[in-house]
Amino acid sequence: MPTQNSMTQREAFWGEIVKSAYDDKSVVILSADSGSPAFDKFRADRPNQFIHCGIAEANMICVAAGLAMSGRKVFCFAITPFITGRVFDQIKVSIALMRLPVCLVAIGAGFSYDDAGPTHYGVEDMGIMKNLKGIEIISPYDAVSAKEAALQALHSPAFRYVRLDRHVLPDITLPYQLDTSPAATILTSGAMGETSKKIAESMNLSAVRMLTVFPFDPLVPLHGERLIVLEEHFYTGGLGESVAAWMKDRGDERPLLRCAIPDHYEWENGGRAHLWKRAGLDVESLTEKISKWLSQ
Repeated sequence: MPTQNSMTQREAFWGEIVKSAYDDKSVVILSADSGSPAFDKFRADRPNQFIHCGIAEANMICVAAGLAMSGRKVFCFAITPFITGRVFDQIKVSIALMRLPVCLVAIGAGFSYDDAGPTHYGVEDMGIMKNLKGIEIISPYDAVSAKEAALQALHSPAFRYVRLDRHVLPDITLPYQLDTSPAATILTSGAMGETSKKIAESMNLSAVRMLTVFPFDPLVPLHGERLIVLEEHFYTGGLGESVAAWMKDRGDERPLLRCAIPDHYEWENGGRAHLWKRAGLDVESLTEKISKWLSQ
């Protein structure tokens, strides 16, 4: 069962980065007007390792490129739509083309800015960033996996995009694998981790979380007669699209069910649970959809 957790992914990720930065002066954090409790003391103690770039994401990317070319371990931080779509060209030209190991960190994956509307939703970001060659996309599903992502970024610098959830999510242990071959295995990322485990337990299925969602390469065998992808992202450009391509390339002809956000912009607010219900990503709707598909 999921365990109680009081730490956000933002606190977990940046806590690890800041702790390392005190010992490693090559670590530099750039923020485009986004904060974290981990920054408060650090920015006062180490002003040369923290740069507040203001609401100027394009400039932040160019500064990051220059720092990376000088040998620094650079981390950039902003709200999801503003560190992806808004600055795509700067990232392509200054970081991707130059093959620089800059880690781009977004806050607000999926509907986690559920009180801010479609300008702040992170529902197409993976589709945008997958077009940048050489990138690795990380989507933590709880605080523990966010710490894992931070340690990976510190110990193996690379061109990465890390999408963090805004809210506290329960710590959850996945994969949830059955001893026998299940009717299906659910693949999931981000905030859908707990939902996928609830469905797997109630329907006698397996569930596997993906921390690295692109390039897609499962770290455990994907057992079962069918595969299901559950994600809080548009169908276009999401994890399901990557899984479908991976299966096609390997001649895997198992049936695949993709459960994602319908490809249209959502203007309603009302909380994340309400948005999940409208998108068909609540447990009840998903259970009904999966049950019907498995019976075909």
